[in-house]
Formats: sequence, C-alpha cells, structure tokens
Amino acid sequence: MDVLASLDRILIKQKKELLEVVSSFETNNQYEIREPNGRPFLTAQEDTSCCSRQFCGKDRPFVINIFDYQGVPQIRITREYKVNCFCQGCSCCSCCKDRIQVECPVDRCVGFVTQECAFCSISYGVFDAQHECSFHIKGPSYCMCTCPCSDKVFSLQTPDRSTEVGQLKKVWGGLLTEMMTDADSFELLVPAQMPVDQKAVLLGAAFLIDFMFFEDNAGKSKNDFHSS
Repeated sequence: MDVLASLDRILIKQKKELLEVVSSFETNNQYEIREPNGRPFLTAQEDTSCCSRQFCGKDRPFVINIFDYQGVPQIRITREYKVNCFCQGCSCCSCCKDRIQVECPVDRCVGFVTQECAFCSISYGVFDAQHECSFHIKGPSYCMCTCPCSDKVFSLQTPDRSTEVGQLKKVWGGLLTEMMTDADSFELLVPAQMPVDQKAVLLGAAFLIDFMFFEDNAGKSKNDFHSS
C-alpha cells in the first residue's frame, strides 16, 4: 500500500467481460486500480453469488476483495442486501439506505460510506471507524436535463460542506463502450497527503457508486440520472 500513500490521482478501470458483451448474463465485476501513468498496482474482484447477480441487480449484496499483484489481500469492501427506492437519491428510510464497510487490511475496519437523504440528488457520507464524518460526496442531480455523453463528477466535500477537497469522476468511455459494455472507468482525485485509510474508504465509495448508478443489469439503464 506504499504506492497508494503517495498518490493524488487514482484510476479505477473495470475489465470488459466477454460473456456480458455477447449475452445478458451478469458476471462478477473485476477492476484494475492504476497509477496516473496507467500502471496497475492493485486488482479488485467482486465475490457475489450467481443468483444474486442475475436476479437482485444493483440491490445485491457484495464483497469486493482488493489484492496486490502478489495476490496478497489489501482491502475488503462489504455491502449488505438493500431494497432501494425507485429514485435512489431520494431515499430517506434507514432500511433502504446504501452502506458499505471498508477494511484495510482485511479484518481491520477503517470506515463506512452511507447514503444520505437528499432530494433529487446523490449524496453519501464518508465516515471513519469511529463513525465520525470525514467527508460528504455530492453527486449529480436527477432533475437536470443535460447531455449524458460526458464525465459525471462527484464532489468530495469537508464535513461542513464548505470546501471541495477532491473529486470522484466517472469518466465517459465513448459511445460504443458505454452502450455495449459495463467497463466503467473512474478517477479519484485527492490530496496526496490524505491518509491511506481514507483513500481506501473512498475507493469503496467508487465501487458502490459504480454498482448503484452505472451498472446495466436487471433491466436498468447504465445512466439512470442526468448530470447537473
């Protein structure tokens, strides 16, 4: 994790799955986590049952294990099954709110990401292991009609929401890639001096946001909101 400690820009690239391209069969997601120069230094693998993937869509529980290139586990991200509201960004019921737990290394909890009540927009709280708020993530609005063929920017804000300290960006991959595959790409832009534990939790936030808003499964559109 020494590399992660020094980075201010982290790339997350989902691998193309041939079976998903030629059929509607959902496979476990796989990702590479890369340095700004494109060199991969971590891999991520979803561990979800076949039935959950096919029938629960983005509501499904999942575990994502992140390994270094020697195969040593570094981070684990866990999400329980949730029944989401039709407009996920408006969910105010605690039983429906998305939540992940992040461990780094495995078996040491370093934080949580929890959906926040927000009208017509995407909002998540980022918390440390003691449940103290570290950041808020403010995403695009459901209510604005703009071109979908663009990057989607999620602002990383201080606990009082007064200052932007970074961004999580869903990178537009081009028309064919977006239409034909689930191979999404993200950029995490943060201060280089940010603690590794916080960077690990924000990686978890990226995976949760990908599952919730950019997965084309269970009859859902990959982009079920518009950018503000």
